[in-house]
Amino acid sequence: FIGVTRLRFDVDAGQAAIRQHSFSLENLVAGLHAERASSSGGLPCFHAGSTVTVDIDLVAFTLTFQGLADGVPRQVKLKRDAPENYYGFVSLYNREAAFSLLHCCEI
Repeated sequence: FIGVTRLRFDVDAGQAAIRQHSFSLENLVAGLHAERASSSGGLPCFHAGSTVTVDIDLVAFTLTFQGLADGVPRQVKLKRDAPENYYGFVSLYNREAAFSLLHCCEI
């Protein structure tokens, strides 16, 4: 999984809890989980070795995932009445997986 959540969840949370409480992608699922499990079937949207970019735009209130296997970004509108804090997370269950945090800026 890679994504953001409005509310923190237990680090030992299972897959169902992560899907329910986050905006996230799962490497074995084609669709975006948007505070519920994705209903999209198909090929995995990213693979080991993929470089996925997550962009949280708090001006347009959108969350966008790019760099996916099919070349199609996944985007969701965020709730304007939500708290200003979004918590990013990555679930690294592959010992070869790595991630980087990039500097954010305000406009």
